[in-house]
Amino acid sequence: MTDFIKQWIINIVALVLFIVIVEMLLPKGKMKKYVSIATGTIMIITIVNPLLELSGKDFSFVEAQTAGSNMISKIEIENNSKLMEQEQMEQIIQVYRADMIEQIEHNAKEVDGVREAKADIIINEDSQSEDFGTIRRAYLIITLEEDGDGSLGIPEIESINVVKIGKVGKLGKINRSQAADTDCPHEIKRQLQERISSVFGVSGENIVISKKTR
Repeated sequence: MTDFIKQWIINIVALVLFIVIVEMLLPKGKMKKYVSIATGTIMIITIVNPLLELSGKDFSFVEAQTAGSNMISKIEIENNSKLMEQEQMEQIIQVYRADMIEQIEHNAKEVDGVREAKADIIINEDSQSEDFGTIRRAYLIITLEEDGDGSLGIPEIESINVVKIGKVGKLGKINRSQAADTDCPHEIKRQLQERISSVFGVSGENIVISKKTR
């Protein structure tokens, strides 16, 4: 009996080492999935079969293979579901962000003296936080009616790096030469800050407004 247990343990350890080495050498993909099914089935046979032989029961290879395959399929489905949820959430965030930018630009142009406006924002993208979707900072470049030169061209705001504010607490990067809080008449700036703060819930110190330079 002692020799049986000793040999049984040696077989299991040797098989585990073999499986680990094989999985380390295999690249990720479908092939690795099928190899995992095969090695998992072999492991089950190695562990269970000697015990069943002692008890006089037969081992079903098909049942063991099916159980191993079902387990791997279940894990794969769960992982794919999480990936789909993440991709869907990212798409929702991008649509929401674009809508907020459009609304900020529209509201800015409602202020007397503002002819055109170009906005960008940083939002909390952490879906697990209580203030998910909150606008943390707003950048606005405006063209005043008094500056009309026949051109409605607005300089592009440098793309902001997407960050999860709720988790890391950092702000994105933006072109400071375009978004510096300068050259904007005090009264127009005040009206813009009050309007954006009131409508979108952004505090005044987190609203950066600048006047378009020619």
